[in-house]
This record gives sequence, C-alpha cells and structure tokens, in this order.
Amino acid sequence: MKDKVTIIIKTFDRHIQFNNLLRSLAKFQPGFRIVISDDGKNYVTPDPVAAKEFDIVHQKHEYDIGCSEGRNRAIRACETPYFLTLDDDFLCRERTQFETLLAPVEAGVASICTGQVGHFGNKYGLWHNYEDAHGERGVVLQHLPRFGPPFKVDGNEYTTTEFGLQYFIANCDEFLGMGGWTSEIKTSHEHMPLFYRIYRAGLECCYSHDSWIDHPRFVRRGHYKQMRATRGHEFVDMGMDAMGAASFIKKRRKRTIKVINHSTRKFDWKTAREVDPLPL
Repeated sequence: MKDKVTIIIKTFDRHIQFNNLLRSLAKFQPGFRIVISDDGKNYVTPDPVAAKEFDIVHQKHEYDIGCSEGRNRAIRACETPYFLTLDDDFLCRERTQFETLLAPVEAGVASICTGQVGHFGNKYGLWHNYEDAHGERGVVLQHLPRFGPPFKVDGNEYTTTEFGLQYFIANCDEFLGMGGWTSEIKTSHEHMPLFYRIYRAGLECCYSHDSWIDHPRFVRRGHYKQMRATRGHEFVDMGMDAMGAASFIKKRRKRTIKVINHSTRKFDWKTAREVDPLPL
C-alpha cells in the first residue's frame, strides 16, 4: 500500500512529540512517503535514524498558517491517490493497521475510513437538529455508542459513522474536491466542521475499531503552551458558525461536556428538543 498512500503530518513547535511519532512510525509502519507540513516558530528536525526509513518531504511554511491550511497544502503535495492524516502527537503501536483503513476506501465502499484514537475510546458521531422554545434551531454533534450497520471488507469489520478524528484515510482528489479543511479555522476542533461538511456532501464515512493509534497526554510547554493559551474560543466558535451550530455535546465515560457557541448564546438548551433529522 506504500505506493498508494502518503502520510501527512501537520506540526507546530512540538519537536519532542513529532519525533516520538516518527520513531514509532519507523518501528511499526516504515517505508511510506511522508509530507511534513510545518508552520512553527522553529521548524522540526526529523530524527536522522528514523528519517532513513521514509521518503520525507518537509514543507516549511510561513509562521502559523494553522492546522487546516497546513493539511490542505500537504495533500496537494501528495503523488499518491490516497492520504493518511496524523496529528504530530500520535504514537503508532502494534494495533496501528493502516491497511485496514485503506481497504474500504480503495474498494469504493466509503470515501473516508477513520480509526480509533487512544484515550478517546470507541466513539462515534451523530448529528442532530435541535430547536428551543423560541423556534431557534441548532446543530449538535453527540458522541454516542456504536451505531450504523456493520459490514466487512477483506474480512475486516467496519461500521458507518458521521464523525471521526484526525486519523483517517481518504482519496486526495475527492477530499480536496469537497473543499478539504476550512483554512480559516486554525485549531481547536477543526475536524468538527470538516466532518459536518463531509456528512452534508453525502460522502460515506466508516470506522474501523481494529485500527488503533495512541494519543498520549503531554504537558504543554514554552512557545506552544503560550500559543494554545491565547486561542480561547475564537476558532471553536468559528467552526460552529460554519455548521450553523448552537453547541456540541461531548460524552466521555460518565461525563457530559457541553461546549456552547458564544456567538449564539440566545439558544436555550433548557427548553431544547430534538426535531427532524438533518437532511443530506
């Protein structure tokens, strides 16, 4: 599959995490072409030993173009029909099976196949329309237990989904044809408006529980910590505005976290009820 898939990694001043990922790729998934999309204050230096295992293209962009634009530029540099996107703080393990993600996309069963990401657990997304007592409408994403009919490709089981994280394989031309990531949304839940537009475009998205990548927690330090601390709600609100969303709900284990779009505070969640499903 190495002649069919290019790995893209967007990185920004996370030097240690990036090289931990590169070394894990060298151990478990060597031989790929990797496009590094780098817009940090200080560009990363790939570990020389691990880098020998790959054909690396290091894009050095102007400062802070953002996650979304950085990934779009990386896809345009791909010379393969498919790309696999990874965050720079992921780690590959024995259960990281890229070929499992490729199978349904290459077979034409789905446009995008996403896998399981570390501490987020086995989550699926489901979009809802909600309406409050005053007739205001809002779009909500809920992380729910498994749903959608399961199916098999090459002996591997998948299920349909409407949402995923930044660990998926897609067709380069098809993905850029529907607009890719929204360039203006630099960080903070930039995958949410992406998967919403994928859903509204009618592209099939599926999930593999068998392809798993680790997302370890780390302490933010230095310039990266400063940058993330100053972002606030700006890009979260921008993403929800793009979806016409009043809020989204995250359910993690026994906790329910509600994130409110600050530009639509008038939406009254106490009186909100689910209404007709979102049309395609």
